[in-house]
Amino acid sequence: MTTTPDPSRAQPHAHDFDALLGSWRVFNRRRKGDYFAPSRTGEEAHEWEEFSAHDRFETQLDGHALVEHWEATLPSGDRALGFSIKAFDLTTQQWSIVWIDNRNPPDFRPLVGAFEQGVGTSSR
Repeated sequence: MTTTPDPSRAQPHAHDFDALLGSWRVFNRRRKGDYFAPSRTGEEAHEWEEFSAHDRFETQLDGHALVEHWEATLPSGDRALGFSIKAFDLTTQQWSIVWIDNRNPPDFRPLVGAFEQGVGTSSR
């Protein structure tokens, strides 16, 4: 016999991202240049750039998904837009997260993972 999860029943981990709901002014900090290049001995540490952004999270699909709208003006003056969908799979008890933005080619492969004792883990 196969059972199908009842989506009307509250799933505790389906609310892992609820603290993000609402609108936020966020502070961003990212490395300049090649993010993955190690610092060379004797050189200064990698430089960072900082900027603020606006982030808005809302639930969709009767609470089974969380949608994010992110917008910033980068230090270069360029406008950056991002969009993510976080969807919880009742069967696997895992989250799938897809992020796309206006500065990179779309990559619809989700980051899949779960929270274990308050720590997020992923398989990608």
